[in-house]
Amino acid sequence: MSKQWGHGFHKGVESAISKEGYVGLFFHLYDQDGIEQHQGKVLKKIEDGKYLIQYFSYMTGELNSTDIIEFPENTTFYTTDKDMRLQYIRNLATGKSPMSHMMDSRDIEWLYKNEEL
Repeated sequence: MSKQWGHGFHKGVESAISKEGYVGLFFHLYDQDGIEQHQGKVLKKIEDGKYLIQYFSYMTGELNSTDIIEFPENTTFYTTDKDMRLQYIRNLATGKSPMSHMMDSRDIEWLYKNEEL
């Protein structure tokens, strides 16, 4: 998997990637097997290639810890948190989320129906 744009890609993202890089975008980080490892938002560019990010909890969706990272190749970016949340639900349904084993198809269907589309 390589750095890519999630389903929310549109021309506005291209203009967002300027001297500030990925600032303001949401993301999922995946392991080598394509399983989600982290989700969050890019807060600030620290220096070339390094960013201050805010992680979101998988259990509650609330803000969690912050970190300074260089984005690995297996990162997917989204223009909105809504796009990131919808991809999270898709990942649950396809077993690509660390939470997949905790939910059955009815739970996932409920999440999808109750997400503001």
